[in-house]
Amino acid sequence: MQKFEVSLLELALSSGLEPGQVGALRLVAELVNDSWASKRIHKNLDEALDQLKEQKVSHLADIAPNQVCTHPSNRDGNILFSDRAHSLISEVVDVGASKRKAQSEAVVTEATRDDILKNQELYQKAAGKLGTFLAANIKYAALSASHFTCSCNMFHSEVPHKDDRVTIDGKLSLDKLKTQDKTYHSLATGTIKFTVIPRYVFDLIPGFAWLIQAGKNTSIEAGEHELQVMERVHALARHARDSSGRVDFKAIKDRILMSKPRCMSAVPSMFTFVTHNGGSVADAFMLHDARDFIRAYCPAAHTISAENWALLAAEKSGCKKTPRFRWGVVQYMYMYGETSIKDSDLKKLTSQNMEVARDKADYMMNCLRSHASEACGELKGDSLELVGMMDINIPAATLGLKHMLHKNRDVVAHKFLLDLAKLTNSDPILEYEEAALKADAGFFNPETPAAAVAAESTIGMTLLLSFFALSR
Repeated sequence: MQKFEVSLLELALSSGLEPGQVGALRLVAELVNDSWASKRIHKNLDEALDQLKEQKVSHLADIAPNQVCTHPSNRDGNILFSDRAHSLISEVVDVGASKRKAQSEAVVTEATRDDILKNQELYQKAAGKLGTFLAANIKYAALSASHFTCSCNMFHSEVPHKDDRVTIDGKLSLDKLKTQDKTYHSLATGTIKFTVIPRYVFDLIPGFAWLIQAGKNTSIEAGEHELQVMERVHALARHARDSSGRVDFKAIKDRILMSKPRCMSAVPSMFTFVTHNGGSVADAFMLHDARDFIRAYCPAAHTISAENWALLAAEKSGCKKTPRFRWGVVQYMYMYGETSIKDSDLKKLTSQNMEVARDKADYMMNCLRSHASEACGELKGDSLELVGMMDINIPAATLGLKHMLHKNRDVVAHKFLLDLAKLTNSDPILEYEEAALKADAGFFNPETPAAAVAAESTIGMTLLLSFFALSR
């Protein structure tokens, strides 16, 4: 992150701001820079917010939850976790909602069209778990308290939920909520008092959005998800690479750990994993592919220990990299918990005996994902879940993990393509059924049928046949 250029504030003088307001913005810029260097995040944030309030740059407003989306800077780009929003509902009902706490945590700014589009994409990928996103209602973007605000909106959408205290027929109910927590009900059906900070403040001081989300989202109640830390690792590493493309962990270590994440001891291994397996330097597409699935479908409470991150990041000279395969193992651990995998399983990631199997599985996963993207376009909702579970099930079959769909990864690939055919309303071609049956039985003759390999298929069975031949 570059230091804020105070000279830009001169532009504010021509925008009708009072000298005291310009002075407040200067101080906020200095506090952001100090936070970046000194780690005094919470103290500096409190002082910055007080200054903006005192100089009437910010103000309090009563805002309905359905007028609020989530700012893209929230949680380092990991805007919302559907599982976290659901678990928060039960946690709030356990202890009771507080209007004062909601107000103390809630900060918004004016929403832009880009903010709204990013939230629409997120809700689509969540496949109904976050409820309905009403873009026409949105006026503000939240930099904090986003999961709580989202939970209020989920009641209006009657989202399926597991807590019987606030559901009727398995769906969230405002009537049932009222019997459990009248304050929570009033916040969900009425308004929440937000601190509103004008958008121009964030245009003039880009780092201020980071300071707010870091200060508000690293409390004991909220915590930082490991994905958020990995996003930060990528963002910092991208700008710190030298001419050879390398980045020194020590050069960015303090900035990664500034928010004091719970996974501090794992960060060195997470750094190695992300920088070696994230994808391209520009967009870390493999990190983002995994992120989309994890935040939509995996329990937010699942974490990975420092010891296991060390095994995930381990490399052995001469071994071919299989980043998609490794991300599949990470998704497996976030889905089923790290106790569902053994150290001996993770050591297979660098075992020479497993190198050919890993390489073939990695190739298969990339091809199947590419095929799904061609068939579905952007992966979201059902297609995101289908591909994400394929990413889990192929490594699980290859490594022989506890939660595996089938011990034969060819069968996993076959089932994936049949499910993809249903999802895209394509009909499997009958001439492939014999090959499919043999695959289900754990056997495949790569010479059968020769004509089928060259045939066109609406569900890509030609790809599948080539995978089977490769894996034998």
